[in-house]
Amino acid sequence: MRNLPKSLIVLSTLWIVTGIVGVVELVDFLRGRTPNLSLGAVGLLLGPGLLYRLPLARICALALSWLAFVVSGLIFLTSLLNVLTGGWLGLLLAALVFGTTYWQYHVLTRVDIRQLFATPRHGAEAPASSNGAV
Repeated sequence: MRNLPKSLIVLSTLWIVTGIVGVVELVDFLRGRTPNLSLGAVGLLLGPGLLYRLPLARICALALSWLAFVVSGLIFLTSLLNVLTGGWLGLLLAALVFGTTYWQYHVLTRVDIRQLFATPRHGAEAPASSNGAV
């Protein structure tokens, strides 16, 4: 974890914080206090997975990025109706979600980050080539 880019460390930390908030929301949901089911608890798996450079964690984070792009677009479209009545909060929320998601997508698709997830981790050896020599 020493040589990871700071942006990946920040992104992983944000996923871990999101995971903690998601667990709190999930506990509230199970107690019957709030009527929503949060997917944020997944962040407790994705954050450490990104720090350990697990390819599946990166793929899941990218998939959730695309979901967040769709959600921010829906928030934006529904907020347009509220702007006519003076409600700007939805547009600000949509811009915040979109901006954060774009930054996350940018970090996860950078060449140096993709290479980190493609290389062997923790001293694991690459498979030996089979050139027929014994």
